[in-house]
Amino acid sequence: MRFKMNQKQKDQYKESLNLTLNLFKKGHYMPEIAYKRNLAFSTIENHLRKLLEQGKIELHDLLDEEKIKLIEEAAENCDSLKEIKEKLPEDISYG
Repeated sequence: MRFKMNQKQKDQYKESLNLTLNLFKKGHYMPEIAYKRNLAFSTIENHLRKLLEQGKIELHDLLDEEKIKLIEEAAENCDSLKEIKEKLPEDISYG
């Protein structure tokens, strides 16, 4: 079951996303944003994923062309994320 947010929680989440976005656009990296915001690295990964979905950042803002190509090649003929991940270097996370 997925948690349903009330309006106040939605507003706080949007504010949190915007804080992450502002730091990211200023050139801060994910670990630095997590540290500055006192949030888990995985939370910042989720924020950036959401911002990517919203079109507020682009994939090339997060990954260099080489990693994008590796992921695309690994995804060919795979049926699951696990299969893709197994084909990739360890420094490429699910996030």
